[in-house]
Amino acid sequence: MDGKDIAAEADVLVSYGEFLIVVQANRKEYYESKGRCEEALKTDFKGAIQDPYRQASTFAELVEAGRECVGSMVGK
Repeated sequence: MDGKDIAAEADVLVSYGEFLIVVQANRKEYYESKGRCEEALKTDFKGAIQDPYRQASTFAELVEAGRECVGSMVGK
């Protein structure tokens, strides 16, 4: 499967009975507001919080809609 076939991805997916836990980890640093301009803070927040949330939410919606979920185990 190449990248063009991937609709969404998650860093961690836990299946527990009928429940799924989707985790999107991100290393983007979120800086303190002291001395930072408002636009930089908005950009940091978007990269650290909003984008990962949106990615995990999209993944969960696709799984709930019945899309195939293919995983790989890294570091087994």
